Amino acid sequence: MTLSDQDRFLAASNAFKSYYNDALHNAAILKSPDGPSKLGDLVFSDTKEPLKCLTREEDGKKSFYLMGVFDNKKMRWAVMDQMYNLHGQMVAFEGLARFLKTGKDDAAAFKSLSGYVDVILFGSKVLSETCLYFSKVAADKQMSELILYAGTGLASKNNPFTKERLAEVEPRLKGLINDYMSAINRSIQEMLSKAVSPEKIKQCGQMLPGRLCQLACWMVKEDEPGAKVINNVWLPKESAEPLLKKLIDEQVQAMAAKTIKKKE
Repeated sequence: MTLSDQDRFLAASNAFKSYYNDALHNAAILKSPDGPSKLGDLVFSDTKEPLKCLTREEDGKKSFYLMGVFDNKKMRWAVMDQMYNLHGQMVAFEGLARFLKTGKDDAAAFKSLSGYVDVILFGSKVLSETCLYFSKVAADKQMSELILYAGTGLASKNNPFTKERLAEVEPRLKGLINDYMSAINRSIQEMLSKAVSPEKIKQCGQMLPGRLCQLACWMVKEDEPGAKVINNVWLPKESAEPLLKKLIDEQVQAMAAKTIKKKE
């Protein structure tokens, strides 16, 4: 069965909601007085699930959804960046948790673990709400066209935006955006009582872009040479290549720093 855009975004929203529930479970353990003795009860999420939701396969060819926002009449894949960063935090959390599960008594590492879980809690909730918002936009063709028009100035020649049409669709879009922003703000307030460190949630909220993905845009792009799946996020060539170069440069610098330290 071929899933619609709406179905795929809703499935991705549920996948991130699962992350959030796992993070709630882990936060409750880490904030408890006997948290260090309960590390064996921590759970790890399957970071491949959103990628499955946002992958389309037809006639043996794979295509991937890119999600983002219109910014200065250009598509900026902000949601993919958020997914990449979130999965990086989840990989770090799992690696550190498995290290501590071996019986290592490391107070600094345990504190870092708590920091990771709060960032994961925040990021997964925001992405769940964002994908839910995308699913609602995808369900309304006229709203999708209005966002394209607002983001690029382009409109269908067969169905241009008249004053009457704008008057009909624009209030729906504004209402949906307000609901989306309200859901994010409510989520932040709810997380303050559930996080290990409420201050960490406040910091994450302050760093969140003001516009988020209000003018939601997406593209389905066929897999291509140079594209990569990094942190279980598919990135097109133009995004993957500079990121891989950055990762390699960071690795080289880290190895050089270790070599200098050994010589000293």
